[in-house]
Amino acid sequence: MEEYKNRRNIVSGVVTCPPEKVVDEIDSLFEWYEGIDEKTISVLAELHIRFERIHPFQDGNGRTGRLILYKECLRKGIKDSSHCFDAFFDSSSYRDKFLVICFFKMIYFCL
Repeated sequence: MEEYKNRRNIVSGVVTCPPEKVVDEIDSLFEWYEGIDEKTISVLAELHIRFERIHPFQDGNGRTGRLILYKECLRKGIKDSSHCFDAFFDSSSYRDKFLVICFFKMIYFCL
């Protein structure tokens, strides 16, 4: 298992979580996620986005983030992108619609 990063990384010009805060941020992320009863597509998208913002490893964050997303999709029974269309039209807020669009783009490359 790779260790968490020991140097700052910048992704597409965005500065990610500093190395000294990674452990706390990852713990907080998964505590938040496990505390949510209904893991909707919007929640899965937010999990992925938050993970990528932390960028806990020096390398391989994208692959790791997509693997986590894929695992959670399988756990939820999401096996194709058709779930996204239902979730998009069932979403009541623009924020949730945006997250569903992000999710669709992510799973398009995963599934």
